[in-house]
Formats: sequence, C-alpha cells, structure tokens
Amino acid sequence: MDGEGSQVRDNETKNFSEYFTASIKPSRFVNPNLYFGSGGSSLTTTGNFVATRIGRYTNVSGTIIHTWEDLYNWDEGKSTPIGVFNPDYFRDDEARYLVEQGFASDFNIKSQWSGSFKGIYDNEKGTWKNADFK
Repeated sequence: MDGEGSQVRDNETKNFSEYFTASIKPSRFVNPNLYFGSGGSSLTTTGNFVATRIGRYTNVSGTIIHTWEDLYNWDEGKSTPIGVFNPDYFRDDEARYLVEQGFASDFNIKSQWSGSFKGIYDNEKGTWKNADFK
C-alpha cells in the first residue's frame, strides 16, 4: 500500500483519498472498435478510503469512482487513418466544416461507474488478503 494509506500508525484510523488518471490511445490494429469509435480518451479514478491499523494489519474500506471521457472537438489539421493496407484518412477539417455550417457540433462522451472496496493489508509482507471490489 502506497501514499497516505501507508502512513497509518498502530491503533489509528485515518481517512485518505487517491487519484489516478490515464490517457487511452487504442491501436487501430489491436482494438479497431475502440480506435474508430473513440480514438484517444481519458480514464480518471478517484477513491475515498478509511484505514484502521491494528498491529501488522491495516483494514481498508472505501468507494472508488471511475470516469471515462472522450471529447469530440474536430481539431483543424488532425486526421485519422482509416485504411489498413492503403491508408486513406478522415480529416478533422471535414467535420469542422460541418460544425461551422451548423450541421454538426462538438460533443463529449462520458461514462461514470463506482464500486466499493474492502481488504486487509499485511504491512510486514506487503500483500493484500481478502481484498474485494464490488
């Protein structure tokens, strides 16, 4: 366990938060559905936890929230290869023209889901036992 959670002293209870973000850039060859459907996107995870240490073990429980987001904003000069052996390109300029003419608009795709976590951390071994995410 890293961060604030590792700083809990024996017989102490501490509230702490964690935050992670990742940029998702799928390959058109490995995951073509995500590549063409979304392109680049971001995934952010936040967690709020309570940790209580008793001897060598720390009981941890809390809530984790994941947010996936993809902004479509048709940047001038960008393009996406859509062919495999003889690549053709879809140019963002084409979509930007439709936005400027009032036939399309920029938009944001967003999804959020959450779950609960609980587990027991063995501070001596540096391992989790009975860890569960629902």
